[in-house]
Amino acid sequence: MKIVSTQVYNTATVLIGILAVGYIDYLTGLEIRIFPLYFLPLARAATVFSRTAAVAASIFAATTWILAQYLSGREYSSSYIWGVNFVTQGIAFVLVTTLIASLRTALARERALSRTDPLTGLFNSRALYEIAGAELTLCHRNKRPAALAFIDLDNFKQVNDSFGHGRGDTLLRNVANLLTNTLRSTDVIARVGGDEFAIFLPEIEAHHAHTLLEKIRMLLQQFPDFEDLPISASIGAVAYANAPSTLQDMMKEADAHMYTVKAAGKNRVNVKSSAHTGDSANA
Repeated sequence: MKIVSTQVYNTATVLIGILAVGYIDYLTGLEIRIFPLYFLPLARAATVFSRTAAVAASIFAATTWILAQYLSGREYSSSYIWGVNFVTQGIAFVLVTTLIASLRTALARERALSRTDPLTGLFNSRALYEIAGAELTLCHRNKRPAALAFIDLDNFKQVNDSFGHGRGDTLLRNVANLLTNTLRSTDVIARVGGDEFAIFLPEIEAHHAHTLLEKIRMLLQQFPDFEDLPISASIGAVAYANAPSTLQDMMKEADAHMYTVKAAGKNRVNVKSSAHTGDSANA
């Protein structure tokens, strides 16, 4: 219902805007040229509508303009000039609207690329801080649990050295797909280093986080891509019963726990509960 209401509101504001400019155009008569004002509602149409709908709004604006000209008493030496002016004005409206829509699309694409890891399609570190930070704020405000995990692929450098970077890149993409297919839609997954992944898990207790991360470790251990490779996963995580207010401290803690796992022999999970209890779950 909210989406429908937004669409109705956007449509109404654009149409009313065009008609309001057309009415002003009619009232000001032939000597005052205010047609550039039509670009105001058309600019909004280009930012909130699809390109097809924005073009339709441009044609509606051209129709409104030519009608205002006619009602104001505009006369031409030949009737066909009405058609020519309608077409040329319509083309001008369509061109500007299309340019604005193209700019909007390009900006959205650049924004998405700036938050996406180009190799795996996962979020990058910047997006992790933005999106997970917003989720963490909600958990903190509502006194809900949250966890954050670091996954490091053990011996990944050996893959690149022995089999080439192409094989390593394929492995990273497949690991990213496995994480995406295994985790919840509410979880935030990011590639934060060459062979490191970070996962923010909102609304999850420490023991559930451990179970989930152990499942991921086992799936990676059984991963077909790992069969002929010396690869395993070291996973360190921190879990809070009451989420903290900032993500940075969670990142540091989870990273430290991941390196503790690597120092202790790799290929295991360590989930540290840092919320008032100080106890931990290890495997």
